[in-house]
Amino acid sequence: MKKILLSSLAVVAGFVATAQLPVSTTAENKNAILEEFTGIGCTWCPAGHKLSDELEAANPGNYFAINYHVSGYANPQGPGTDFRTVDGTAIDVAGAPSGYPNGGVNRGTAAGWSTGRGDWTGMVAPIVAAASPANVALEGQVDYATRVLTVDVEVTYPTGGPAASGADDFLSVALIQNNIEGPQTGMDKYPAAILPNGNYNHQHVFRMFVNTTHPNGDAINTAQGVVVTKQYVVTLPNDIAGTDMNLGQLHLVAFLTEDNNLTSPIITGAGGDVELILPAGVSLADMSAAATHTAPSTLCDNAFTPKITVTNASTTSIAQYTVSYAINGGASVSQDVTTALAASGSFEYVFPAITLGNGTSQIVYSSNTDNDATTIDLMASNNSAIANVYVVPSATIGSTFSANFDSDANGAVETANTTHVNPQGNAAYVTTASGHSGANSFLFDYYSIASGNESSLVLHKLDFSSTTNNGLSFYKAHAQYQTEADELKVDVSTDCGTTWTNAWVKSGADLSTVPAATAGFVATSGQYEQVVIDLTTYDGEAEVMIRFKGKSAYGNRLFIDDINVNSTLLSVDENELVSNLSVYPNPATVNANVVFNLTEVSNVVVNVTNTLGQTVYTENLNNVNGNQNLEINTSNLEAGLYLVNVTVNGNVITKKITVSK
Repeated sequence: MKKILLSSLAVVAGFVATAQLPVSTTAENKNAILEEFTGIGCTWCPAGHKLSDELEAANPGNYFAINYHVSGYANPQGPGTDFRTVDGTAIDVAGAPSGYPNGGVNRGTAAGWSTGRGDWTGMVAPIVAAASPANVALEGQVDYATRVLTVDVEVTYPTGGPAASGADDFLSVALIQNNIEGPQTGMDKYPAAILPNGNYNHQHVFRMFVNTTHPNGDAINTAQGVVVTKQYVVTLPNDIAGTDMNLGQLHLVAFLTEDNNLTSPIITGAGGDVELILPAGVSLADMSAAATHTAPSTLCDNAFTPKITVTNASTTSIAQYTVSYAINGGASVSQDVTTALAASGSFEYVFPAITLGNGTSQIVYSSNTDNDATTIDLMASNNSAIANVYVVPSATIGSTFSANFDSDANGAVETANTTHVNPQGNAAYVTTASGHSGANSFLFDYYSIASGNESSLVLHKLDFSSTTNNGLSFYKAHAQYQTEADELKVDVSTDCGTTWTNAWVKSGADLSTVPAATAGFVATSGQYEQVVIDLTTYDGEAEVMIRFKGKSAYGNRLFIDDINVNSTLLSVDENELVSNLSVYPNPATVNANVVFNLTEVSNVVVNVTNTLGQTVYTENLNNVNGNQNLEINTSNLEAGLYLVNVTVNGNVITKKITVSK
């Protein structure tokens, strides 16, 4: 039989040395035990996980965490996602958290001992600096074949035990599990815990107490210098509430309390590793998977070759393994690989080429060692990877488009004749919370999207070959949280997404339609503003794609609604605001003139952008009226195509100009 220590296989670093037997008989300082109340549906809980891991790294061997998944935030989100326990719920009631995440460090000093994560750091420091009356050490072994867990615990009081007073202390031993793959709301708050397949890597998850009296603990009464021993033997189930109990990811946390109730302070505690006893001739592996395919060259290309790269992070060779992929939850395509994967080696497997369907194809790649009887891969959380591939239909949808989202389901990420290019899985979807003309709108929830992340709602190809005066209008509503520069861009492509030309962009205060608001801004219909964009520069084009590209600065919510593309929009708006707009000479070499007539006193912004959307010239004209002639120096511009954007009272009219040398 082989004995293997498993804690070194953790995906997320930070697990620390633990108090192994025999227990130290020399006086030591206390250890801190954080009992964290958390849940997979809790937006800010990953921030609590991150802080806990940082405290663990800063206090090696003196800090241990137990994560109880409790409350409505822990409601399961499908099979294998129920991390709740009866004992965890009982402790949650005793801790009386005021919100989630919440937790207690050594249970404070009174009932209702749970506090917000902002208090944890300040609570840990004095505990680990204080002398402890007791020392605790423990270790465990679990037999892979029988699933029998044996836990040995030793407790001693170097400076005087409870026997002198006749009172008991009480010992609790918690079994926790690391590296459980699953969903998590707000995972962007802790990017290091996000797995390659987009799921979250849960740590310190409480599974059960192994002591005979739980959750209150077993009585400990001994004199100074005497070592008391406890042994617990438990046959572990295959799963708890449908969540697998992975024998290779178990850890122990023991702690002493002064009384046998759930509001009694914790005196000290310790962590203990669990050795895995494997059958003879069986080795432990750690194989991971990564998506290594090449994305199609354009959004209209549906030819695709799936590719997966597997890596062996263990010190022994893997004799054989299986790789597979599935698209949008469909049938799995699998292949057994019989060429050995060397220790620390990698191998890319190329599947036969396929044709993708239109829309978003979510490809889940997986690897496993199920076909190798000599190898056990217990690190399932890194055995899969997810990648999205996007295909826009080749046929055009006509010359017009409209969307008010009112017939779309709440939470829908795509609507009729659109594709949502969202590789980072950002919170952008149809919501029933706020609409302009009806109940629904499309939401970019920047408050829940990590800064710098972006996604695009792409309209399918429009045919402007027989239309003129083409334009786009939509309504937007946004409030900054403070001063963040959340951004929305409208881009246009005539080559199926190979290149995009910016037609309109706003960010920060310029994007906002109301003053800064608290997080979770919900717009009313009266807080929307209309945007009108001139698309006449694309008149005559047979294939025109438009995208709404949202980029988060981790600010607040943006709603868009009532999108319309048609050939009558601009003729009305342009005549009302500006007439006789022209740009000449075209092509230009040294100078270009922008000429137009304003029908009323207006504020005008003229800017010139290149095909990358970069602004190369800007001029502001305030409170002007009548004929305008603006001369732009083009001599310092590189040769190529540019867009001249004339914004009049918030509406944009665009003309193309070519600069030649």
